[in-house]
Amino acid sequence: MKIALLLLLCCACCGPASAAGDGSARLVIAYAHDVAALSQTAASAPREAAYEEYAAAVTSTTVQAPAAVPAKPAASVPAAPAGLVTAAEMHQRGLEALQASKETEAVEWFRKAAVLGNAGAQYGLGLMYAAGRGGLRKDEAQAADWYRKAAEQGEANAQNVLGLMYAEGRGRLPKDMARAAEWLRKSAAQGNPYAPANLERLGIKK
Repeated sequence: MKIALLLLLCCACCGPASAAGDGSARLVIAYAHDVAALSQTAASAPREAAYEEYAAAVTSTTVQAPAAVPAKPAASVPAAPAGLVTAAEMHQRGLEALQASKETEAVEWFRKAAVLGNAGAQYGLGLMYAAGRGGLRKDEAQAADWYRKAAEQGEANAQNVLGLMYAEGRGRLPKDMARAAEWLRKSAAQGNPYAPANLERLGIKK
């Protein structure tokens, strides 16, 4: 489960994978089954089997630096004061803590970065709330709120999951197919590989 969460968060940083066999990308499907699946009656056995299969496929995967981490500032841009940790660095520390199975520490870093507006951390914190990990009580309403914050900043994975939650009326969100379509289309427009399938499954024109 820790591997699944970690790779989902890495997927948020590194963008959707282009290869169908990419383990971290396929884990998004496992998450959709576990947290935001359209069918609440989905069998738990296939879901757990999916986690095990995907986790086994990517056990050698390491944490990658988030795409949001900027290169060295140009000479004309003042460098950050020594010792100052940016939101992107906080997010990265959260990923590293999660890789080390320090889920509570990971949540602390995600929250710090999320409050500062880091979209990847907001999505990550939403995942932790949705799964009830890192000392958090499982809370789909909190998860939906953080997904929304990330989605509004253009985080494609968050847009996809938020669309599914609107379609299902989960996380205290109203069941709203218009909003579901809006977020899924935005996610699809950014190249998220699962949003088009979700649109089709819901019978929404792309």
